[in-house]
Amino acid sequence: MSLAELIIRNTTKSISLHPIHLETTDIANDCQVILDEAQGAQSLIAKKNFAPGELLSRFYALDEFSQPSNDSLQIDETCHIGLYPTQLRYISHSCDPNVVFDIQAGEVICIKPIQAGEYITCFYPSTEWEVLDAFSCLCGSDQCLETIQGAKHLPIDILNRYELARHIRRLKRHQSLFSKAVQVSI
Repeated sequence: MSLAELIIRNTTKSISLHPIHLETTDIANDCQVILDEAQGAQSLIAKKNFAPGELLSRFYALDEFSQPSNDSLQIDETCHIGLYPTQLRYISHSCDPNVVFDIQAGEVICIKPIQAGEYITCFYPSTEWEVLDAFSCLCGSDQCLETIQGAKHLPIDILNRYELARHIRRLKRHQSLFSKAVQVSI
């Protein structure tokens, strides 16, 4: 089956998924996956400059999961997807990110200038309620949170610094209402 013939199923909630067309692979021309020897992991770097508001890439679901994996993207309260283009799974975490995943539009958008050779980074808790494996953040930014576990484990005042996916806002509201209900019943 050719890439252009691959049709992606539509999920029930957050993201409209479309057939994959060859033109969606332009990220291969604009970004490169590298081995980051300092972190012992692969990362995505820019091969050209990007401006705030610029589209880095559209994304689609290759498959769906009910549980997170180390390279899935959470798109609603209960659904995680494997990403296409697959290079997007190498976007590193940063507490001072330069891109955001717009779940509803199926796009990765630059939120600050990115220079050629710079790492492409996003704030993992902006889409992930709980990460599969908590990790020590090495981003080195002034606002570094040090340990990344997912949005569930962060106070809303910290999350409000970031552009969050709708499902993360809904889950955080539910968590807050549940916490208040428990306090009232005590």
